[in-house]
Amino acid sequence: MKTIKVIALCLFVLALLYALVIFENKVYVAAVRPVPNTTLAAFFERQPNPLKVFKFTYQRKAYIYVVGNYATSGWMVASGPPAYIFDDSGKLVDWRPDIAEGPNFAQYWGTNRTNLFISPDNSTVISVEEAKRLVMAH
Repeated sequence: MKTIKVIALCLFVLALLYALVIFENKVYVAAVRPVPNTTLAAFFERQPNPLKVFKFTYQRKAYIYVVGNYATSGWMVASGPPAYIFDDSGKLVDWRPDIAEGPNFAQYWGTNRTNLFISPDNSTVISVEEAKRLVMAH
């Protein structure tokens, strides 16, 4: 009978830990999730000081790649900052809550070492103001 109680208690604690991890992840994603149909200007109002902003060209089209700030959520720390891709009209076309996750994002946009669309050869670090001007000039 004592063994059953210990097992039940262990399962209960594991279920609580699992629920906490799921909850923390949802809070973190909500903190970095862009507003639906957001624009670059609206994004910069919400996050005026990103870690880095790049301009790059992919398939003859200009894009702006923003590396956001790490969001904190209780005790959860992401393995990487959020990443956002805007087209040259300022429309959000893709994003990930954690740049180090989401293999489809990394493979498509080239944020990993196997497929460098965003690389030193075809991207330039720019300021927030330069990014805004690029979109306004479009």
